[in-house]
Amino acid sequence: MDVNESINRVKELMGIISEKNISIEIKRRLPQIKLLLEVILNNSYPCDFGNSDLFRHSILYDLEVSMDLIDISNLGGITTEDIYDFVDLYMKDDIIRYYWYSQEDC
Repeated sequence: MDVNESINRVKELMGIISEKNISIEIKRRLPQIKLLLEVILNNSYPCDFGNSDLFRHSILYDLEVSMDLIDISNLGGITTEDIYDFVDLYMKDDIIRYYWYSQEDC
């Protein structure tokens, strides 16, 4: 394993987004994915959850249900699983941060 492979492996383990790890289809639709996640977060109730992991799993479930209700056939071959995996891997910290900031209002 050369140095670049080692660096990429560390970034992957740390959850740092690497441009080459994200498909071009996801990159092109990132604004829509973020908007959908924002809508789901804004309609969630973080105070109902005992910890950030339960909250994150609830958000991911809501995302999956939302994706089933949306016609994604025009998303260039992206599947519900692709979006779910992307959000779970690369936007996990955003969801947890939202949970902790919302705890101040509980």
